[in-house]
Amino acid sequence: MSYTSLNDIKTRVSSDVYNRAFDRNASGSDTEVDAFAQVCINDAESEIYMRIGAELPGLFTDNGATVDPAVVGHTVQVALWNGVKSNPSAGGEQDAPFLRAYKLAMDFFDRLLRDDRNRLRTSSGGRAQPRGNLDNAQDLSGVYNSPYSRAADRKDGSGF
Repeated sequence: MSYTSLNDIKTRVSSDVYNRAFDRNASGSDTEVDAFAQVCINDAESEIYMRIGAELPGLFTDNGATVDPAVVGHTVQVALWNGVKSNPSAGGEQDAPFLRAYKLAMDFFDRLLRDDRNRLRTSSGGRAQPRGNLDNAQDLSGVYNSPYSRAADRKDGSGF
């Protein structure tokens, strides 16, 4: 299932950034840091698969497909954020670049799902499948236009 490696991260960021994200205990132990980085990669890939699974058929590596470098690069950004957010002091100003990169990566995957200026060259499953979306759910007074809108906003239950 894995399509991103430790080497993908190490070639994309400096050793200082790598250690800042993954050396939780400031141990300096390459084995410990690499093991935690691999956990963060696994978490990142899982999060991405959950995000895209409903609309994008198959996995990036299905039928021996080569994974687009852009997908790997954005997965690296998610893995870096996973490493940083695991720190109890995460979320401070010093982590803003990691969080911004994470949000940009998630935006990339969202555009990929909508087939919005992002399309996999190597997808064996084909293009992203459309997903229903309710726009204009309320009028200017805040009154719902249909019971489907209320169900989509979780105001009412639905039979679906």
